Amino acid sequence: MDKAKIDAITETLLEPGRNVQKEYELKRAIKAKQVARQSKVAWFMLSGSAILTVAAYVTGQRLIQGFVWGGIVGALLGWLYTRRSAA
Repeated sequence: MDKAKIDAITETLLEPGRNVQKEYELKRAIKAKQVARQSKVAWFMLSGSAILTVAAYVTGQRLIQGFVWGGIVGALLGWLYTRRSAA
């Protein structure tokens, strides 16, 4: 057998494995991007909770209410931020 035939057979045998590897790498990259986005949203949520908890304390409102609303507002802002930066 000549080298061209050997290369063709080798390429045919290895091609399915390469396709599986590419799919795996693509899925892993997508998952990493999702985790990074979720992490950013979590930081926004935590920051919003802290800010509105302090604001509730200063204004004499209930701290839990400030914490919850801060988390909601922070999550919304984080979601909007990550959607805008992804586009």
